[in-house]
Amino acid sequence: IVRDWEKICDQYNDLLIFIEQNKTKPSEEILSYFSETNKILREYSELFYKFDIGRASLLKKKRNDLKIKGTRLLKREPLAYYLLNINEKLTELAGPIIAVNKD
Repeated sequence: IVRDWEKICDQYNDLLIFIEQNKTKPSEEILSYFSETNKILREYSELFYKFDIGRASLLKKKRNDLKIKGTRLLKREPLAYYLLNINEKLTELAGPIIAVNKD
């Protein structure tokens, strides 16, 4: 799980490097997508400490919806690439969280 969190942090780092190197100002749409991504990330953190299978299922749906939105954004917003990668890393994190909390 720690390794998966580190991979997510690496994606945030890559996003910041891209913004800095390209002097890119994120659009309102990207900032909104970024906020949604952070909310789901926070929910996964909370899920780890207080596991609920129903909540895990809801997070999977939210993550899938966010992926669809990000894929559409990617066509016009290069920053969406990094946020989609974070979303993908959340997918990888879900399995270990469920496994650790399996009764």
